[in-house]
Amino acid sequence: MNYSIKPSNKPIYQTKLFGFNKYFNIFKDLYNNSLFPNKILISGISGLGKATFAYHFINFALSISEEKKYNFSNFEIDNLNRSFNLIQKNSHPNFFLIDLIDDQQTIDINQIRNMIDYSTKTTFNQNKKFILIDNVENLNIFSVNALLKIIEQPNTNTFFILIHDSSKTIIKTLKSRCIEFKILFSNKEKNIITKKLFEQNEIAEYSNIIDNFSSYYDSPGSLIKFYKLLKQNNISTDIINSEDFLVKIINSYKDNIKHSNFTLLRNILEFFIYKKFINSKNKTNIYSSYSSLINKIDISIKYNLDLNNLFFEINKNYLNAK
Repeated sequence: MNYSIKPSNKPIYQTKLFGFNKYFNIFKDLYNNSLFPNKILISGISGLGKATFAYHFINFALSISEEKKYNFSNFEIDNLNRSFNLIQKNSHPNFFLIDLIDDQQTIDINQIRNMIDYSTKTTFNQNKKFILIDNVENLNIFSVNALLKIIEQPNTNTFFILIHDSSKTIIKTLKSRCIEFKILFSNKEKNIITKKLFEQNEIAEYSNIIDNFSSYYDSPGSLIKFYKLLKQNNISTDIINSEDFLVKIINSYKDNIKHSNFTLLRNILEFFIYKKFINSKNKTNIYSSYSSLINKIDISIKYNLDLNNLFFEINKNYLNAK
């Protein structure tokens, strides 16, 4: 069985949407009643499926008059859906995407300028335009200032949908210009979504993973990434409660230090620190060694700071404290 998560699981390729029924109903009703805001900020922790939800809603809106329009009853996109295929090819006349370019840490001003040029052109067939900005927390100061100018008074038929990882900060003036929709799921809802994602990826051991790792992840997407990390590095779930587990997890991040992965590492690290604390005779040393480290991790994640030095500090401090 192939345990790797398929590249097609990127939000732009997802044909199925899980767990967003109530949010989709709200958006659909607003849109059908011409009350949909021109500027929406969809916020929530990483891995909930916010971007997938945005792509599905945009497909619903753009494919209303198409032969293979969005299947609202099943929250599913037909593979032959015209808008779905055009968006994948980056050729839909009424859709524009802004996201992090590979190997870049920020969304630069040229991406915003290209979007401004696009938004000022006449809308194809007078249809509505959707501008999706994913990972909006990665806008740099120049790009966010350029965005503020156009987002303040968008054209009537232009809709901005911004995707925000709520564990990181964004500039208050940008947030204040948007209607914010906060995405929240209960633990039960997260487990149901995770189960469906694992089934979709033909991963048979999802129940074992959910049971063993429910304390380690904040969202279905983060657990999928974690499972992928385990398989890529041949790390067995059987050693979860051993010291070797954390050492192997830390080492597995050496070549893949990203904020999206680091949150999960932080959760696992905190769990093991807690175990060391309650079992230690010298609790003061354990607390002083790690409380500042966890605080540094939280600040780095929140403010999107460089992680390389922090990673090596974790590696060094944990191994030295064993």
